[in-house]
Amino acid sequence: DVSLHPGRLGHVHPQLRLVLRADGRSERSRPPHVPRHPDLQRARSRDERRQHLDRLQARAHHAVERSLRLAADALDGAPGVWSSSYGGEEGNHVRNNERLLGEMAGKADRSARFLCTMVLARAGLEVAHFTGAVEGRIIDAPRGGAGFGYDPLFIPEGHENTFAELGEDVKNSLSHRSVALMKVVKFL
Repeated sequence: DVSLHPGRLGHVHPQLRLVLRADGRSERSRPPHVPRHPDLQRARSRDERRQHLDRLQARAHHAVERSLRLAADALDGAPGVWSSSYGGEEGNHVRNNERLLGEMAGKADRSARFLCTMVLARAGLEVAHFTGAVEGRIIDAPRGGAGFGYDPLFIPEGHENTFAELGEDVKNSLSHRSVALMKVVKFL
C-alpha cells in the first residue's frame, strides 16, 4: 500500500490515484488524526527535506510526499519553490499568473519546465526521491479553461496548446506528476 498525502490545497491529485491503480497498487488515505506536514515544496535542501520527513507518521507501508513547481529559465528558475504563492497569496492562481506574466514581459527566452519531486518514505525515513519534469514554454496570455495554476500559460514541448487546452488524458500522459510517480512505482 502507498499513502499519497494531500497537497497544500487539501486533496490528492486524481492523476496520482490513476497511476497507482493502473499498476495494481492500492492507495491509503492519510488518517484524519495525522497532522498535515509543513510545506515540502519549500524544502530547498536535503536537510530541509529530512525535517519534513521526520514529521511523517511512522507506518508499516510507504508514504509519498510531493513537491510541485514551475521553473522559468529567463527568471533563473523562478517561481520555483514559491510557485504556489508567487503572487503573494498561497494558492491564488490568478495573482501567481499575473506576476509570472509581468516578470516574463519582454523576455526572449520563454523556456520553462514543470517539476515534481516525490519523496518515498517508510516508517518516517526517506527511502528514495524521484523527479519528473515536462519541458515547455510560457506564453504571453492565458489560454484554455481546464486545469489549474500555471496550466493556461504553459505549452509542453511538442504541442501547440497549453495544458489548460489539452484534454486530461493528454495532460496526464505528459505530466511531471506522472513521470515522477511512474519512477516511484517502478522502484517499488
